[in-house]
Amino acid sequence: MKHTLERKIAKCCVKLLGGLYLKAEKYIREDPERVLGVKIDQDLRKYERKELCNEFDKYLKRTDGEFYLLQSTTKIRLGVQVLRNHELQLRSRNNGSLNNKVYEKIEKLESSP
Repeated sequence: MKHTLERKIAKCCVKLLGGLYLKAEKYIREDPERVLGVKIDQDLRKYERKELCNEFDKYLKRTDGEFYLLQSTTKIRLGVQVLRNHELQLRSRNNGSLNNKVYEKIEKLESSP
């Protein structure tokens, strides 16, 4: 019982703090041209959080807007898995080589001091 109560309180706190973060984020919003060396398309730089989440829903062929409702860490986990799956597809098509500009830029970043 105690574990369930703690979990409910924790979820409530995350939801409350998440809501506060979303409200505050609108005042400090950044739209950088590059993120970790990867050029961000102009349209994506203008999108709000919900619009970006809708783009992810489109990519996943979902229409329910569920991505927006996921917790931040869950979104990141899903994004990493999608990238891994994409990398595996690229490697299988290119005999083990990535041969992709986005990955090449990321690899350069990782290898730079």
